[in-house]
Amino acid sequence: MLDLVHECGKKQPCLVRVACHELESVDLGDLAAVAEGLNVPGLGKMQRKARYRSPDDIPNAAEQRKKISQKKIQQGRCSRAIARFMKLDGSNFSNSFHVLCNGIQKQVVILQSASQEHALP
Repeated sequence: MLDLVHECGKKQPCLVRVACHELESVDLGDLAAVAEGLNVPGLGKMQRKARYRSPDDIPNAAEQRKKISQKKIQQGRCSRAIARFMKLDGSNFSNSFHVLCNGIQKQVVILQSASQEHALP
């Protein structure tokens, strides 16, 4: 995939990530954020259950999120409501989320370094 990006003329460093499972696994990795975003008190306590300590292994994450949140909210709206409460401090149980965040942080360092090299004295 990265070769395709370069073939399109992309000059800046870039990050290519492919989500192999449902993105809702990230939400299930931070049930406190789901509880806040969807106003479902007590949901964060479910994070202690074995199932939610490894959310990337849940095969039907979207359906599971819908079930535990007891909401019939549209998927896009649901994700937006949860996202603003997500923490970037490593507390999310989704390994995929950590890999994505680490990749973004590396890209930021690369871009900052590149911009400093091209800065005018």
